[in-house]
Amino acid sequence: MPDNSVAKDARERAALSEICLSVLWVSALTDKRRRFSKPRLPKDPLLLKNRFSLYSATKIIFAKIALRNEAILDASGEFASINTNCRHTFSKDFDPLFVLAWVNSKLFQYTYECFFDALRMAGRFLPFTAPYLTIMCIKEADPKVQRRIAGLASKLMDKLTKGGSTDAIERDIDSEFYSLYALSVAETQQVNDCFEGLDLPLDAHARMKACEACMKDDCAAFGWAYWHVDHQYPGMWICQKHSQQLRESTFKATGVERFQWHLPAEEQFRSGQPKSSAPCRVRKPRSNACRAR
Repeated sequence: MPDNSVAKDARERAALSEICLSVLWVSALTDKRRRFSKPRLPKDPLLLKNRFSLYSATKIIFAKIALRNEAILDASGEFASINTNCRHTFSKDFDPLFVLAWVNSKLFQYTYECFFDALRMAGRFLPFTAPYLTIMCIKEADPKVQRRIAGLASKLMDKLTKGGSTDAIERDIDSEFYSLYALSVAETQQVNDCFEGLDLPLDAHARMKACEACMKDDCAAFGWAYWHVDHQYPGMWICQKHSQQLRESTFKATGVERFQWHLPAEEQFRSGQPKSSAPCRVRKPRSNACRAR
């Protein structure tokens, strides 16, 4: 015979299932002329009190799996969902709209990918689950800066509701965070370059990366630069030897160019990145093979 606590827990779960099923079709919502069932959770003693506190709180809801972070603000605590995470119970030092702007910014996505790019799944999707989101940080900003960014976020949401392009507002929000984190012009360009062509189909192929200082050392030692394996790891954007930002090749990993062998050279790196000062002429290897270490 099961003990009383286990039996009671089983009865409560069964009762909860019946309660939830009884309200699944109370009302419906319409999207693109299609009607869908709209479930509602009843305020029943069997449902945990802290669960209702979470759902009714002001919160930012995150999609668990996406190409890039997708987050919305539930200011009035009206949404509960599955396959999402949420951030709730905000400190008085942070405006929820300011936090929302940060987690949807290019700089947040760039930082997140530096940590977790190795976790990408088929189709280039990234997981945005609680353990990973928990370690992400946000820089403190004075109330004036927060109000300015929160105002832009509010303006963006209003624009989305009424329709129209939000590109200019998004650029303003990104610029605010570049300034807040004191990014240089080159660092800002590096972040923006990573988002070029995101509206195009994505695949699992990554561009080759190289370090400017390593290229210079390779040329001095061997007469040409070569691809370093440790620079190609997913999420690797800083050379561990020289602490310099890695540069990304413009050559594609797919298409006809995948059959060609290329060594790191000046003309193949993204514009806007710092140019290498390597004092050597990059030469092709004698054999049709890629030199990598």
